[in-house]
Amino acid sequence: MLRAKQTVEWMRTKYPFLQNRSDDDLYEIAKLKWPGAEWEESPFIPSVSNTAVLPNKDITKTEASPQEFEKIDSYLNLTDAYAKEGIPWLGISPEAMQEASNSNISGLLYQIKHGKQKYNVDDYDKTIW
Repeated sequence: MLRAKQTVEWMRTKYPFLQNRSDDDLYEIAKLKWPGAEWEESPFIPSVSNTAVLPNKDITKTEASPQEFEKIDSYLNLTDAYAKEGIPWLGISPEAMQEASNSNISGLLYQIKHGKQKYNVDDYDKTIW
């Protein structure tokens, strides 16, 4: 039977590029690398990144009204705040912000909902120079 702590020490010595991984991660990697071996039960606490976090919420009660859709749309599209004036102190034109607004996820949601882009930037020259 392979011992967990000795396996992790060996993995850290043999594979130095895995130094930033947790003991639990290294032990799980070893078990995947040698699936036929007999393994000791892991004494390590699983790392948070590998632990699934599920919301404690009944999704059947989720609000799906058009008003909720509008809230999501407004939260996601921060580029709309600068679409009329741009950001002059950074040299970003209103057309650049309108293009960004049309191209981000909120702009795509707008296109799905309304069947057209929010801003008409067909004549906008995207070249920087």
